[in-house]
Amino acid sequence: MRKKALVTVIILAVIAWIAVAFHQIDFIDMVKKMHGG
Repeated sequence: MRKKALVTVIILAVIAWIAVAFHQIDFIDMVKKMHGG
C-alpha cells in the first residue's frame, strides 16, 4: 500500500471515530457535502 493511501485511510478512520464519539456529527451528510452531493 502506498504511503499516501495509508495516510488517507488513517485520516478517514479518525474522522469516523470522532463522528461516532460525538454523535452530533452527521458523518454521511458530511461525506456527501465533501463529494458535492
